[in-house]
Amino acid sequence: MDTKKLIIKINICICVGLLNLNSCIKEKTPIEVDHDFNYYLNSWPDTIYAEGIGSPNPDLPTTAQRSSAIENAKLKILENLKIEILKLPISETESMSDLLSIEENILIKSRVDGFARGFSVYDTTFLNDGTVKVKGMLQINDLREEVRKFLIKSKT
Repeated sequence: MDTKKLIIKINICICVGLLNLNSCIKEKTPIEVDHDFNYYLNSWPDTIYAEGIGSPNPDLPTTAQRSSAIENAKLKILENLKIEILKLPISETESMSDLLSIEENILIKSRVDGFARGFSVYDTTFLNDGTVKVKGMLQINDLREEVRKFLIKSKT
């Protein structure tokens, strides 16, 4: 495994937060996807929701603390959305986490990362202690189609 692929793989694993360093480096064999993966892809919800709580950085000026808390909460939403994406099924026994853990699937990994970054915030609540609770959502219809194309291409 060359260094560039290893660094990309480790970065993806760290961003997702579910995989530890050992599972990133360990070689995996390709997964077997059911012939009727469309059934599982069609069972995905159209939108996934997540929330994040961010606290202000006390080292920042008072005027910047609220915006830093919002940004921290948005980063937590991004992590939580990626975790939700990993739970989505692609077959009876396999999920997106199995698909993304295969070393050769760099393209689909970057697509998932790009889709997750496109989330939108629909509610922001400022709490008394200065923390911020932010709720976000992500439309995954386009992601579903990208995964479908990828699985069709990998089957041929």
